Amino acid sequence: MSLRDRAEAQVQTSVALSVFLIALCPTSSAQAEERPGTSPTEHVQAARLVAQDGLTSGDMSKLQEAADMGIATLEAFPESQWELPELQSFLKDMAYGWLGKLPKTDQEAWLDAHATNISAPSAHLVVGFIEWKAGRRVQTLARAAHILSVAPDSFPASMAMMGILTIHYHRGDLNAGSAALKSFVKTAPNNPMVAWGLRCYVWAVCRRDQPQLAHTLIDEVLDTQPNTKAAQAAAEMAAILRAIGSGDYAAAFRGLEAIETGY
Repeated sequence: MSLRDRAEAQVQTSVALSVFLIALCPTSSAQAEERPGTSPTEHVQAARLVAQDGLTSGDMSKLQEAADMGIATLEAFPESQWELPELQSFLKDMAYGWLGKLPKTDQEAWLDAHATNISAPSAHLVVGFIEWKAGRRVQTLARAAHILSVAPDSFPASMAMMGILTIHYHRGDLNAGSAALKSFVKTAPNNPMVAWGLRCYVWAVCRRDQPQLAHTLIDEVLDTQPNTKAAQAAAEMAAILRAIGSGDYAAAFRGLEAIETGY
């Protein structure tokens, strides 16, 4: 897949991408209490068994119970103790497979029980996703910004950032998206996903016929964040846009390919 396709897909992907983007919840349960020498895997498996029981029987309370176990597990085991594919899969199960299947009234009740008593970045990601589905859009954006501020170089922060950009892009509010991206760059200029998000958003803004907005964003990053991954990304996109502006499409294509193969 070309960088053009990847950029468009990355920025336009469903807001549901946020499921990978909002941070970890504090535990109110002892079920996932951390024990020396253990890994999250056994707790993940236990939660999945409860969820499967609920999915098979139609007992929605089992899905809520499984989600509660998941929150406790996320809180008990920091991101460093997870294999990333397992964490991604578990977050997706919790958000899409369990909580996403609850009626809105049950989602609201679950949020009321968990929204204010969590602390781990990955749990915040799950809660933020359900807040979005339940219509709590302001809370979703605030939660994603919180993740960026407390764990700027984490996996949940990367996902939260892409989720926010996706939201603004789909709303057609490119100025708000640019402002959000500037804040992300300021907070985590060396986060690889922030740099990738900058490339994607610049390209997407240009495809919306807003090249001046793209140039303004690039110039500000270069001026305020020199010698960072974000500045490198901005310089790469500036060179590509210059090539396109001068009609040197072969050079622009080479630049896009170099970014794609180097990512």
